[in-house]
Amino acid sequence: MGNDRRSIAVAQTCPVRGDVDANLEEHLRLADCAAAEGAQVVLFPELSLTGYEIGLADQLAFSEDDSRITPIAEFAAARGIIVIAGAPVRIGSRLHIGAFIAGPDRTVQLYTKQRMGAFSEAARCDGTVPPAERTAFQPGDRDPLIGFGGRTAAIAICADIGQPLHPQRAAARGADTYLASMFVIPSEFAGDSVKLSRYAAGYSMVVALAN
Repeated sequence: MGNDRRSIAVAQTCPVRGDVDANLEEHLRLADCAAAEGAQVVLFPELSLTGYEIGLADQLAFSEDDSRITPIAEFAAARGIIVIAGAPVRIGSRLHIGAFIAGPDRTVQLYTKQRMGAFSEAARCDGTVPPAERTAFQPGDRDPLIGFGGRTAAIAICADIGQPLHPQRAAARGADTYLASMFVIPSEFAGDSVKLSRYAAGYSMVVALAN
């Protein structure tokens, strides 16, 4: 094991629409399963704490130090694991698609999506179609790297992976792991998988996708 150990769990979830409490409970259940299997990191999909609910994002938005993240932060510290969970986040007057990164040292960092998606055929788990992200969200610039087990990980949220410079910059900053928190529609899954496979080969990175 030592510094060569790298154990990542991806949670493939279908959140309850707009129900943060129910989704938080499911996050903790799945993170507990991952921790029991020895995972160092558990990655959840895009907007996993609220569901992919663009129309509800403004009223459900988290703050940077939102108390709703506290149970995840406490779990991560207690189990010595990193938990990455998605939520809409308000920074000042701007609304972003964010990924909260709760670490075993009780810190909580934030990644914000850099590129907004625009789906014409996007469907949620219940088959309904959300509006375009640009109608609610602004691009962000929070982009921390994550250290675990002697490894360094970068995060991407969905449409971020469509920018070849995104993984290139991650690799240039020292990332050997690329964690993609996604909301992928069926017609785009194959193409996104090809992109991520190319990034893995081109930059010698392990790539994980949670959808």
